[in-house]
Amino acid sequence: MLTHASPASETEDLFDSSLFDNENYDLKPFSFGSHIVRLLCSDSATTDHDLTGQILWPAASLLATYVAAHPSILSRCGCALELGAGLGLVGLLAAQSCPVVLTDHNDVVLRVLSRNVQLNQAQYDIRCLKLEWNSQSDISAALAASPDKQLAGI
Repeated sequence: MLTHASPASETEDLFDSSLFDNENYDLKPFSFGSHIVRLLCSDSATTDHDLTGQILWPAASLLATYVAAHPSILSRCGCALELGAGLGLVGLLAAQSCPVVLTDHNDVVLRVLSRNVQLNQAQYDIRCLKLEWNSQSDISAALAASPDKQLAGI
């Protein structure tokens, strides 16, 4: 649907947002020591609707490598909270050491994140939550998700 912005409404969409939604993912294995994480992911993403969480970013691979090599950093953690988890690679590895809350704000990304959690076995509980940075109720829900209110940010 193509609409034109008018002075009365500057927030009207100028295009149909479904043009950017692509939920056709490839299943890819990623190895970190003895851990293999299988992720549904896209080879590309658009920033027009902040779907950047559909791809695996190099920073996530680097942090996942560190978490896998040093699992003791989370072993005494009550719960790890990952902000902007995207595909969930880091959190899925962290869930081998402690409970994890994975968050993202985009509903499309949250759907693939939930599917990735279902594809992988974890030692500890994993929860996926929507987190809008400017929503006090979302922030409260993420903080309340920790079983003992001790959170480590990843």
